[in-house]
Amino acid sequence: DTPLAVTGLTAEHGISGNWLWWTAMFANITSAVVFAPLWRRSNLLTDVEFVELRYGGPEAKYLRGFLALYRGIVLNCIVMGWVLLAMGKMMKVFLGWEPIFSMTICLALVLVYALLSGLWGVVITDMFQFAIALFGAIMLALLSVRHVGGMGALMEKLRDRAGPDGLRGILSPFPVTDSPFSTLAWSTFLVYLLILWWNKPEVEGTGYLAQRMMAARTEKDALWGTVWFVTATYVVRTWPWIVTALVAMVVFPDLADPEMGYPMMMMKVLPAGLLGLLVTSMVAAFMSTIDTQLNWGTSYLIHDLYGRFINRDASPRHYVRVAKLFEVGLAAITLILALNMESIAEVWKIFFSMTAGVGLVHLLRWVWWRVNVYTEITVMAASFAVTIVLQAVADLPFERQFILTCGISVGLALIATFMTRPTPIETRRKFLARVRPPAIFWGELGGGTVAWGDLFRILARWSLIAAAHVLCLLGPGYLLFGKPIIGSVLLVAGLGLFTALIIVLRRNPLLT
Repeated sequence: DTPLAVTGLTAEHGISGNWLWWTAMFANITSAVVFAPLWRRSNLLTDVEFVELRYGGPEAKYLRGFLALYRGIVLNCIVMGWVLLAMGKMMKVFLGWEPIFSMTICLALVLVYALLSGLWGVVITDMFQFAIALFGAIMLALLSVRHVGGMGALMEKLRDRAGPDGLRGILSPFPVTDSPFSTLAWSTFLVYLLILWWNKPEVEGTGYLAQRMMAARTEKDALWGTVWFVTATYVVRTWPWIVTALVAMVVFPDLADPEMGYPMMMMKVLPAGLLGLLVTSMVAAFMSTIDTQLNWGTSYLIHDLYGRFINRDASPRHYVRVAKLFEVGLAAITLILALNMESIAEVWKIFFSMTAGVGLVHLLRWVWWRVNVYTEITVMAASFAVTIVLQAVADLPFERQFILTCGISVGLALIATFMTRPTPIETRRKFLARVRPPAIFWGELGGGTVAWGDLFRILARWSLIAAAHVLCLLGPGYLLFGKPIIGSVLLVAGLGLFTALIIVLRRNPLLT
């Protein structure tokens, strides 16, 4: 889904529009620096199981069951829906298939091996599929640029289309207020940069990231694996997609659906044999996402719902058989949702709003003793309800809807927190002994004071990793688009910080 969304965002806002998904990098860095060792220490199977460890009692038990349904079916199938939508769009271009036919075939293809393999098979196939997809993206970018006569010719064609001021707006990684092309406002950019990422559940590594952290062999492997995930996702993959998106803007300037520019460039510039390889790379990217989501969603439904509430004493073989039925059911729901979606980026925005404020509560529950089960229930219910109401009665820009939803949901969650009893002290004590989070705001259990040393180490390492990734993300862009000095300085500085990062984390790879 991401290459198509990147193509649409770039066509609408220029390169700066990609901050909608770039800022998720900071959430993923937080999950690597702060939470990877903690998830590994928790010794859990799913992140939904965490609520019983953290809060205890019957309320946490039933919240766990509800979250298994909400995340495993509702949120999970929305994510798979937009991924399947992307695949349907591409198959429409490549083979002329109608969406319902192509989506059904693609889902069936993934189900075959996801049903046979489980987590281990998903991890191994993902590794190879990532390599194939990355190679395909790089080849498409190179051949797309060659098709228009090189980077210099691409810049000229973009200038002819948008004018000199418009070209600045297209190529700048930040909003340009006096450019007639750049439609990303600074206010929107600042919402993305300062508010969006830390209010999303991914800030702690929720979902499949938490699952892979918990499945890592050691805490060190969990940390380094997550850091590599951030590097590969944001630094390595970004620019091949953006370069292809820019070429699509001049080759197909009047597309009603600009997201279609990516598969149409594949059809336009690739010879038959290479087109087959590139289509294979896109199928690989699709499969690596869907199999992960199916495995993750099913783990909720089996471990946190069926095995917790319905049949607690069945054999592993029985759970595997039921899990296969759940995977088929999730695939069917996904197909129905995908057939009712149109724009990947727009679905992203609705999804982000539906979980606004949840990320902040997920951060606080690890470091603040006063967060309780009702805090989580309230923030989740409020963000979902406010999003549905605003979508129905108001036509607000995304950034305003997100801020409003976040403010209401967090405010109501704090009210619920102080109006209800805290988690019993024995439950909190067991949680601290098992997970050993930074003892920052744990009251009497954390020594009664803020552990400033813990807080400083976390912030220092987070800043080092974030700066390294931002510099290495922006540097290649300036190199590609005519500013070699700035690009070289940023890239060298970023690589230098990466070197310092390796030295620091090798000396003490964990947080506490």
